[in-house]
Amino acid sequence: MDCSQILVSRDSDVINEMSLSRETSQILPGAVDLGPCSLSTGYFLDKPFIVYALDRNVVVVDAKLRHVQTILGSDCGYGDTNITSLHSAEYSGRIAVAWGSDVVIFEPKENDEATSTLKLMLPTWSPSQTISLDYPVLSLCWDGEGTQLLTA
Repeated sequence: MDCSQILVSRDSDVINEMSLSRETSQILPGAVDLGPCSLSTGYFLDKPFIVYALDRNVVVVDAKLRHVQTILGSDCGYGDTNITSLHSAEYSGRIAVAWGSDVVIFEPKENDEATSTLKLMLPTWSPSQTISLDYPVLSLCWDGEGTQLLTA
């Protein structure tokens, strides 16, 4: 066996351990939430990534669906609130995530240790700003340059 990974089923509390070989397909850490604003794609330093909502958490994978980072909602103060919308700026790598009426902006930060070890060439994301609105945010969209954010 080349490696072992734990697969967690979203539909139950059952945790199944399964062996994976290098030839098997990647298993993502959970299914993408249903809804029109649950998945987005972007680039950072010409490297593509995919970001998606998983209940209260944000998951980032690379173009080959290899796990890069999971941002826990509880680490941002949103342990009891599901994500209502997210969007990544196409070329700056910034990610906006809405938990109810709060929008958190995540900035990419190059991580030399991660890129040299995992060879993913993608950064890690850290929260840089929180915007609190008077209404629940159901949709987010960055402008083409990733400098302005539209909410609805």
